[in-house]
Amino acid sequence: MKINKLTLLFGLVFSFAAIPFSALAQDDVEEVVVTGTRIADPNVTSSSQITSIDGEELLVRGITRVEDYLNDLPQISPGQSITNSNGASGTATANLRNLGCSRTLVLMNGRRMISGTTGGGNCADLNTVPTLLLDKVEVLTGGASSVYGSDAVAGVVNFVLDDEFVGMKTSFFNGFYQHKNDNSSLRDLVASYDYALAPKDVTTGDTEKVSVAFGGEIDGG
Repeated sequence: MKINKLTLLFGLVFSFAAIPFSALAQDDVEEVVVTGTRIADPNVTSSSQITSIDGEELLVRGITRVEDYLNDLPQISPGQSITNSNGASGTATANLRNLGCSRTLVLMNGRRMISGTTGGGNCADLNTVPTLLLDKVEVLTGGASSVYGSDAVAGVVNFVLDDEFVGMKTSFFNGFYQHKNDNSSLRDLVASYDYALAPKDVTTGDTEKVSVAFGGEIDGG
């Protein structure tokens, strides 16, 4: 009876000891590919239509707000901006193919931009893009959800900054709306009923924007 117990005990010990050896005998993993934002997939090659806009073109046209230029592109529907603010959250957003800003992924130097404000939902605020440092703007109009996720169903807008800028740049913007109320026929009609006349020339919506950008070389950077 003792011999049987010892035999059974030694059998269990050897069976458990063999488990780690079999695990070590497996082949090492040569490559692990993870697909996600900013992570390239070497096994996928595809072509998509990309619209590239030179940053100098924005300055030549006197554009101080990025959304003003993007809204002129046919593939972009006007989102929230200084002139379009229904349900405003104080942000400027990109809206590709009229699918909503939450379906348009916005990147800066290939990195995902976070939401502008709590009220803006998952939409990036284009007001945080430094226009003076823009090197180019890339607009991918094809759906890119398979690479970037569901927030890139409509496409991707990538702002590429000039990382080698040295010096200083400044810009100043001032704008307003001018309303002409100088309609002589109507003014005479209103005056005949003894109503107060509105001013002939009215300006509203005064807007000013000042931008300053500095760049310099740093040791080791």
